[in-house]
This record gives sequence, C-alpha cells and structure tokens, in this order.
Amino acid sequence: MASIRLEKIEKVFGKNQAAVRSLDLEIADGAFVVLVGPSGCGKSTTLRIIAGLETPTRGKVFLGEQDVTAFSPQERDLAMVFQSYALYPHKAVRQNLEFGLRMRGVAPAVISERVERIAKVLGLETLLERKPGQLSGGQRQRVALGRAIVREPKAFLLDEPLSNLDAKLRVQTRAELSRMHRQLSATMVYVTHDQEEAMTLGDQIAVMNQGVLEQVAPPLEIYRRPATAFVAGFIGSPTMNFFRCTLRQDGTPRLRSSCFDIALNVDASLLTGEREVLLGIRPQDIRLAEGEADSQARVDVIQPLGNEMVQHIKLLGQDNGTSAMMIVPAEMTVQINDQLGLHFPRERLHLFDTGPGRRLGAAPR
Repeated sequence: MASIRLEKIEKVFGKNQAAVRSLDLEIADGAFVVLVGPSGCGKSTTLRIIAGLETPTRGKVFLGEQDVTAFSPQERDLAMVFQSYALYPHKAVRQNLEFGLRMRGVAPAVISERVERIAKVLGLETLLERKPGQLSGGQRQRVALGRAIVREPKAFLLDEPLSNLDAKLRVQTRAELSRMHRQLSATMVYVTHDQEEAMTLGDQIAVMNQGVLEQVAPPLEIYRRPATAFVAGFIGSPTMNFFRCTLRQDGTPRLRSSCFDIALNVDASLLTGEREVLLGIRPQDIRLAEGEADSQARVDVIQPLGNEMVQHIKLLGQDNGTSAMMIVPAEMTVQINDQLGLHFPRERLHLFDTGPGRRLGAAPR
C-alpha cells in the first residue's frame, strides 16, 4: 500500500470554472479517508485526479514519495470502484474476480489463491459460479469490491459505491467495508455526499465546499469542533441551528438577539468591542429549562421518530419568531402551540464569524 499526497491541486474547466481550488491533502498509508460534501463540491473530481483520470490544472499528486502527476491511470496501480457495478454480465463471479489478474499475466495458482481468499473475506464463496444477473444489488457490489481488492493495488478509490443500494443494504455494506479495511490495512479514499456514511466509515473526514477543503479531521472532532459554519451545518442530522446575534461586553460577555440574552464566559480575544456573530447549537443539545430559561419557544411541528421526536419550534422575540429544531425523548408530552422554556448549555455552543464562517476561539462555557 502507499500514502497519497496532494499539493496545491487546482482543476479549472472551461473559462474560470474552478472545480478544485488550491487543495492540500495528505492521506497516510493504511488510512481510510472520506471525501464528503454536496453535489458539485469537487470531491469526485479530486478522486479522479488521484486516479489519473483527470489532469490537474496546477499542483502535484504523490504516491508515497513518487510524483505521479504525469502518470497514466495504469502506471499508478490504483483500484477504483464506481457507483455502477460494471460487472461482465456473461461471466460468473469467479471469472469477474479473475479477469484483471489474467489480463496482467498473473500465474494461475496465484489467481486461484487470491480469488478464494477474497471471496471468503467478502462472503462470496457460495456465489462464485453464479452470474451477476442471479445476484442481489448488495452481492453485486461486493463482487465489484472484490475485483478491486484481488489486484492488491497501492490504494483503493471508491466513488459513491453504495448509492444504488437500499437503506438496509447500505448499512450492512458499510459494516463490511469497515471490517475489510481492518483486515487489509489498505489505503482507501472514499467519496460520498452522505454525511452519515462519512461519519461511520472514515478514520479521517475531508469536508469540501465549492472546490475548497474546509476541514480534515477524525469524525468526532468534525462533529464536536467544526472549523466553519458550513462544516457545522453539513455534518450532523438534523442540521445545526444557527442564530445571528451580537456578542458584546456588558461587565459579562453576552450573546444578544431578539430571542435571547445569554451570559457567557468566552475567550477575551473574541471581544474587540461589539461584533456580529453566528451562534450554532445542535438540535440534540437544546434542553428544556429547569430554572430560568435562556429563551422561550412555541412548538410548531412534531415529527415522531420512534424513540425520540424532532420538534420544529419558533423562538419567541420581537420579530415573528426564529425557526429552530430540537430533539426530545418520545415519551415527552407536548402539543402543537405549547410554549417551552429552553436552556442552551454553554459548553455545547459554537460561535462563527458572519463573513467566511470561521470558528471563533474556544467553545463558550
């Protein structure tokens, strides 16, 4: 296996249509890195640049210490798995797994050993003589993965390989991918727009937005300390609540809006006089007030999810109310139009500037 390093990668299509902008990314040997972001953010273009299917406008691609920017896909020895299974319909599973090795002139005994071993890892032993038309979608995707694994490439590149599977199969196949990564200790780069998939699969998550790499970090760090408002809003379901407010010093630092007035302890470097900020708090972190409330809200919509409920609420203030969401236990008795007192735990608040949306200092306390 090999590490992968991207240095100042840019990709421009046509006239000033930048798909990737000055991207630096280092993927350690044996790491599982997930590129995640909305459609059109540049994640698939980045993967294709790593594979050699796209040539960067500027920048360099390294495998290990070797500059492979000018190498063809064949010379890079990387295995790519696409959203479509791309299996040979007239060939049995065994022949699909063998095909790439036979084309490379690998000895028959080696081919047989590898195919049997990978078939066992992926639970395909009883399916080796079947053709793709006789397999379920999940089984076909495992064959596509096996065809890549059996080559023993320097790294695996996976472009939304689970998108065609139903929800149950996606969960099962994600678990198989994680298990496979542990067994192979393989370098894997995985592209998805599904933030839940990113959180459950990756050792590291690289969040992209409009061609820019916003943050690279382990999943829990991405969730707990998002570097930008975009990352905070993209990672997590339901999405984070955001409120524009004023951070000001009145003896005690305070966050003020038409809906709340919250006293804080914050890093003094944040307080250069009065400033507008973006306050973020996740729906899971809003609490019902047991004493004095930080804000009052009215219940607008209730969505039961089994063991919990998503409540769409309106924070009451001088305007017509600010919309937000909170998650509460399913057994909570609440009706539409009920008024609630809310508490915003200080250690769960996130502050961002109102320009680029960068995170401000340490979390409030």
